[in-house]
Amino acid sequence: MVQVSVIVPAYKPTGFDALLASMAANANVDAEWIVVDDGSGTEFDTIFAELEGAGARVIRKTENHRQGAARNLGLGQARGQWIKFLDADDALDEGHLAALLAAAQAAPKQAIPFAPTQHTFPNEATAINNSWRDLP
Repeated sequence: MVQVSVIVPAYKPTGFDALLASMAANANVDAEWIVVDDGSGTEFDTIFAELEGAGARVIRKTENHRQGAARNLGLGQARGQWIKFLDADDALDEGHLAALLAAAQAAPKQAIPFAPTQHTFPNEATAINNSWRDLP
């Protein structure tokens, strides 16, 4: 069984630089990378073909049903013991998946490992998403 399935919904992407960097930065983990094209159209064939050559499994849909449906489709195809959702334009730091898996293995059975995200904007500004702290 694969340790972790990384599920990535994508709609009309301009490219997958962040995803390819994430795959390279986490190559030491037994992971499968599932990208669900949420109805981008044939004009995006070349962009999605780049991912297949890099080792990602690409699922192409002909109609757009939004991110939730794309994630659910990927989830239905996942073979991993754990699931990581990732947006197509977000990147994972080096060792991110290994750290999450280590936390999962060390956590009590009822716990769910989680890592807050740092957003980096085109102007190079960054912000940590702390919205999870508002949860009960």
